[in-house]
Amino acid sequence: MYYRYDNAEVSCCYKYLMFSYNIIFWLAGAAFIAIGFWAWSEKGVLLDLTRVTQLHGFDPVWLVLVVGGVTFILGFAGCVGALRENICLLKFFSGLIGFIFFLELTVAVLAVVFQSQVREWISNFFLQNIKAYRDDIDLQNLIDSLQKMNHCCGAQEPNDWNLNIYFSCNGTHQSREKCGVPFSCCILDPADSVLNTQCGYDVRNQQEKEWKEKIFVKGCIPALEEWLPRNLYTVAFIFIVISLLQMVGIYLARTLIADIEKCDLPLMCSLLWLLKCLTECHITLLKNATLLCLHLMPSLPASPERPSRTDRLPSSRLITRTSSSAAATTATTLPVWFWFCSGHMTRCVMNVNADTGKHVGLNKVV
Repeated sequence: MYYRYDNAEVSCCYKYLMFSYNIIFWLAGAAFIAIGFWAWSEKGVLLDLTRVTQLHGFDPVWLVLVVGGVTFILGFAGCVGALRENICLLKFFSGLIGFIFFLELTVAVLAVVFQSQVREWISNFFLQNIKAYRDDIDLQNLIDSLQKMNHCCGAQEPNDWNLNIYFSCNGTHQSREKCGVPFSCCILDPADSVLNTQCGYDVRNQQEKEWKEKIFVKGCIPALEEWLPRNLYTVAFIFIVISLLQMVGIYLARTLIADIEKCDLPLMCSLLWLLKCLTECHITLLKNATLLCLHLMPSLPASPERPSRTDRLPSSRLITRTSSSAAATTATTLPVWFWFCSGHMTRCVMNVNADTGKHVGLNKVV
């Protein structure tokens, strides 16, 4: 069925809203990627790429690069798709955002259902990165920030720092940090204007009851478990804002796709109908021309050795010949159908005198 829309045009409002929505994410993604490569260049990773695989712990630069890459791709697809009215890019944009939204919901539901397994995984992840504390400066800064913000030390307790060879009390090395903790575990005096990075040295050589005066004795995993209920509304608000932004992006993309397809529909239908009608017209003309030639061809005299031409014709194409007087008064009318597609369809019936080939009339049927 053929449809025509009187107001078939792409909405400039949705088009430039889509562009403005995505240009922010495009620039933010480019900034994240630049920061990630700058951090790698500061650590010398770009000069020696094998160092990427040598790190035993988590490199925060990977997180920055992945977030930046996904954001950059989304922003690019949204901006270019909106400006160029490219349906493929817009569908990719809406599909990727929908997949990310579904992934976020899945992770949130699994985290609530499998709380004990998630807690154990986070604890093991933290302990693994304690071992690699001195291997990467970004990882070191991340752990220090986490311990200072939450007033915690180690995953479950300060003795977790025995897993690190520099802070272990069981090693045979003579490190100055032996049996100590990082400075981020220390309880700082607000009156001190200079940060003492050696405040955690030899702390765990003392009695545990004396630790409370110098370092935080609570582990970071219990501290995070206490922090989440206190800030549940903040976390829920952030999640809702992110979800709303994603749904707005999907809505703008799907609306723009519908407008573009609405504009392309008349042209596409016209082309398809034109192709179909030309094909049917060509086939009909060939059939009628063949039939007309056979009908006007003079009959050959029959011989006893070979059958006449009319005997060898198929029954469907056999035209009965009558006497000359009857043939002069008899005319066979052949319909020839022509179809023309330009937003509407017209049908023309041409009556042709089969005996004389003379044009009789042209009837236009709308």
